[in-house]
Amino acid sequence: MSFVLTTCAVGAEAVLRRWMPEHRGWRAAFSRPGLITWKVEGAVDAGLPRPHPLFRTWGVSLGFCTAAPELGKALDQLEAPVLQVMAGEAGPKGHVPETVLERWEADVRRVEEEIRTCWGARVRGGDPAIGEAVLDVVVRPGEPWMVGWHRHTRERGPLPGGAWELAPPADAPSRAWAKLEEMIRWSGLTPGKGESALEIGCAPGGATMALLDRGLRVCSVDPLPIVLPERLRQAPFLQHRCLIEKLPRDQFPAAVDWIVVDMGLSAPMAVHHLARIVPRYRDRLQGLFVTLKLNEWTLVERLPELLDRIAAMGFDSVEAACLPAFRQELGVVARRR
Repeated sequence: MSFVLTTCAVGAEAVLRRWMPEHRGWRAAFSRPGLITWKVEGAVDAGLPRPHPLFRTWGVSLGFCTAAPELGKALDQLEAPVLQVMAGEAGPKGHVPETVLERWEADVRRVEEEIRTCWGARVRGGDPAIGEAVLDVVVRPGEPWMVGWHRHTRERGPLPGGAWELAPPADAPSRAWAKLEEMIRWSGLTPGKGESALEIGCAPGGATMALLDRGLRVCSVDPLPIVLPERLRQAPFLQHRCLIEKLPRDQFPAAVDWIVVDMGLSAPMAVHHLARIVPRYRDRLQGLFVTLKLNEWTLVERLPELLDRIAAMGFDSVEAACLPAFRQELGVVARRR
């Protein structure tokens, strides 16, 4: 019997507790908002692929801990792992006061300093390389720490919580900038200078800015306006102020390399619109970056069907994940070889 430690967006716990026993044979052992441990028959591979798209982080569980000296048993199993301390999620993202988040992050810094002072060279800093061991410590103020470990893989960012080092421009108008940049880093794809993108659902312009900053030509479709900052006023950008279903056929760009979608519609409706648009770009299209809105968490139960529909549009690989910048939604990347 082994135990797996996973984290997820607050609110996703119930659907995961239903899905994992039925499809993976994992049984929930301990749960608190944004965190679930699982009982698993047999040994667990610390480098296993993401067990479900809703998991933000996952790895072998080493149990509870209340102070740094208690980590000795865990460290005896690992050789100088990279230490990553992260705060549990205080509530649904976007609905937690900044003062609460600041207090939780202060607790993370305190715990990390305590562990490094206690164990010195037994734990390392910096970003883990692929295959290296990472000691995960999840903290919530006033509660025991949850401890686990994983081997770093390309499926997650190198920072605590599977995040990437992002530096949103000061003039970025929305978190769509971070969502798109996370999908790009996670996928390893490299949209760049000289390429073109069709963006569906662009206002207020966070993802638009990310694409333009990467040197792409962007055609955006959204009834709400985008006002670019002065530094991008001469960028190759065109917006059609309408819903995508109202855009005349002759107004679509002739060819695009990438399609970016972040519509204020449910996941099934977003895939429906993609099925109408993708075929016209099959000759040149390299991939999709799609945000699927889960208006209800139970919509994730339809995810296999939705990903199959996207794959049937002519893509060799379709992956989904609830990356750190995402809320009640999933990032989907589809690519051609």
